[in-house]
Amino acid sequence: MLIANYYTIIKSEQLDERTFLFRFTLNPEAEVYRGHFPDNPVAPGVCTLQMIKECLQNILDRDTLRLSPIRQCRFTRLLRPSDKQLELHVRLMDDRWFAAEIREDGQACMKLKAQYN
Repeated sequence: MLIANYYTIIKSEQLDERTFLFRFTLNPEAEVYRGHFPDNPVAPGVCTLQMIKECLQNILDRDTLRLSPIRQCRFTRLLRPSDKQLELHVRLMDDRWFAAEIREDGQACMKLKAQYN
């Protein structure tokens, strides 16, 4: 984990041959929130991308990989640290492309389409 204590995976499962689900929480005590923002903490986008990359590495059983190019990265709701469980859905596609979506209470917070190398 590149970012110490940023998130905790509660459960991960493979839903079908190409689809994976991670249930996780964003840890309110993570150091990153002291500067982003102390009185109103919001998950930094780059840290969230790193978390998705680490989950993808887990799926693919790889020590490293990089995301490039990123075709779409859209945050539709603020992600805030709490004990509330969030869901990360990852769908592997052809030619090393994948789609990821983070949901809170069934509503999309972030959508990503990228290729991994």
